[in-house]
Amino acid sequence: MIQYTMFLRRKSFFHALDPRTKLAFTFVMFSVAMMYKDIRVLLLIFLLNVLVLLLLCRISIGIILKRTRPLLPLLFMSVALWPFFDTTGRILFSWRFLHIATGGILLGGAMAFRILTVFLSTYILLFTTEQKDLVSGFVKLGMGYEYGLTIAIAFRYIPTIAGVAFTIMDAQKARGLELERGSLFEKIKKYIPILTPLIISSIKMSSELAIAIESRSFGKGKRTTLHELTMGAKDYFTLVLSILFLAFFVKARYF
Repeated sequence: MIQYTMFLRRKSFFHALDPRTKLAFTFVMFSVAMMYKDIRVLLLIFLLNVLVLLLLCRISIGIILKRTRPLLPLLFMSVALWPFFDTTGRILFSWRFLHIATGGILLGGAMAFRILTVFLSTYILLFTTEQKDLVSGFVKLGMGYEYGLTIAIAFRYIPTIAGVAFTIMDAQKARGLELERGSLFEKIKKYIPILTPLIISSIKMSSELAIAIESRSFGKGKRTTLHELTMGAKDYFTLVLSILFLAFFVKARYF
């Protein structure tokens, strides 16, 4: 079944926060993840995001694992490829021009945790924020409504396109397409029957989206909202903690 939104309705601490606060939290997590290459720091930030999802967003571990499962090939590539580019540290394996060292293995693990941190912090935002609130948050931050809606639509259609892709894969497997068998080049070739209908479906969805937007007189007159966003004590408390968190890691990294 195609899921058209990542928002999960819960009664939690993060669900009650203002979208601007959650955007600031996501920005802080992004910034810290990009600043460091130390696997210990990135592991700490990753675990912090997991705890926020479990305790403050009330998202089950099953949903987290389900959403991170598509990232496994990317994580595997990060861990497998980085040792070939970084040969610092103690050499563990050497053969002709190939050298595998502890530095490359640790860096590959660190990059894997960086990828997980970036995605999990994005999940925190998308799991706890409705699209209309996300657009309002961008507008309140000074972004034009058109740009805010564009970003929100991009977030909105990521799970939609992923759902269409899985549906096409299931349909092709039912017709006898074996994606798991064969060499690497044969597997890549087998994905052509999946990419072709996926591209066609994406073009069709974009056309339908354009018609839907035009039918609602988008861009005509000044936009108004039914509910105005207001920040409360929880928002300011979370913002202060986020700023202190970022300041601590910036000081530790650069000073």
